Amino acid sequence: MPSTNSVKEFPNTESKSNTTAHLLLFLFGWLGAHRLYINERTSGVLMLALLLLSVLMLFANLGVAGFVVLFFWWVLDVFTLHQRVQKQNEITS
Repeated sequence: MPSTNSVKEFPNTESKSNTTAHLLLFLFGWLGAHRLYINERTSGVLMLALLLLSVLMLFANLGVAGFVVLFFWWVLDVFTLHQRVQKQNEITS
């Protein structure tokens, strides 16, 4: 029997704001929130996992290598996020 619901759901078809993405980068960048916002789920989850692993390594007295990697990844995102948002907006439009 056909559905009577006339509303079709299209996940994340709205364009993403550069301002919001950069705000998320500077406030919650270590958590990967900016990548999750622009639908780069895999790398966003990897950033979050790297942060959690780095905290565990710090508590286990194994050094800060994870934080160093995360810092360079964050710096790379500072310079490339604008292009990533534009690319995401082209895909969804």
